[in-house]
Amino acid sequence: MVTRYNLAYINPLVFGGDNSRVLGYDNAHGQHHRHYMDKAEAVEIGSYEEALNRFQAEWQELARTLSRPKGGAGEGVLDHTSSPSATEPVMRAQ
Repeated sequence: MVTRYNLAYINPLVFGGDNSRVLGYDNAHGQHHRHYMDKAEAVEIGSYEEALNRFQAEWQELARTLSRPKGGAGEGVLDHTSSPSATEPVMRAQ
């Protein structure tokens, strides 16, 4: 059983604030929170698995969106060839 968790997508190429946390979910302070680009909001989540599923779906969509070329030319914000870890989330559960 997971009692505490912190899920984070960190990428300084996308966002420089909040230690470069672009997207995150955690249950710090006894409440589930969603973090997005330095904004936090309380969310209703029933289990760690639910939080993990929501987080994975959101960061994968965000990674797809950011990887798309802007205006049809060049590459998007994420360059998968130079740093594959730049698109991988950090997930911890206790």
